[in-house]
Amino acid sequence: MKHCIFCGGPGDSREHIISTAVQKRMQLTKIEIELGVREENGDGEFRQAHGFNQLVTRRVCTECNSGWMSQLEVDFLSAVGHLIEPEWPKLKNEFIREALIRNNVIAKWAIKTAITANLAGIIKRPIPSEITSKVQTGNLPPQFSVKLAHIRRRDFNMITHRGFWFIDKDEKRWRGAESGRSFDVLFQLNHLAIRAINAPGVELGFDAPDGILPIAAFPCPNHSRQTGYSFDSLDDFERRLVARIPLVKPK
Repeated sequence: MKHCIFCGGPGDSREHIISTAVQKRMQLTKIEIELGVREENGDGEFRQAHGFNQLVTRRVCTECNSGWMSQLEVDFLSAVGHLIEPEWPKLKNEFIREALIRNNVIAKWAIKTAITANLAGIIKRPIPSEITSKVQTGNLPPQFSVKLAHIRRRDFNMITHRGFWFIDKDEKRWRGAESGRSFDVLFQLNHLAIRAINAPGVELGFDAPDGILPIAAFPCPNHSRQTGYSFDSLDDFERRLVARIPLVKPK
């Protein structure tokens, strides 16, 4: 018998990785998507292109699927619905400020989506059980962060990395996820890009010498001027983000 990844109960409910409500809000329900894992050198493994509705898992139970997970989709669309529509809204600053207030909803949605994407065979490595068992209550891992950005093209992407970049002193280096406890997932939903990182011992930083920064949605709002969140491409957005080894203060 299959068990629900979140509560451990009997799990055989059909769960869309990207919910039908989000698909409809994006107005991208008829496109094909190609999802996969990308390596440090740019190579990767990708699933054969298929429709949104085929991206599903049955490793959740009916109670979770129709209960807190369903409500989470409602809350997510309430928080960022205007930012994933085909047209970038004229009141973007107001909507972004509202999204920052709802940062915990966005973070919870991103981690839930990363977990279900993993079950669909995209990430191909187990996500720690202490994360999956606590996401229902919104108890998110301390290393988890979400970033938002406006990508100036209408598209959908979901990219997973096997490791993450980090800054060691002044050198940019790559760290693989040998422990299996870290994952790096990037979603682009029309104009909204969401990046989810869980890398124990590493905190999220930026490599943006020109001052262009995405918007911090979690764990705390970015109190600097909310400008410079627009990017030409998903790759351009990714290059701005670098994980940093926390500085160890001398005793």
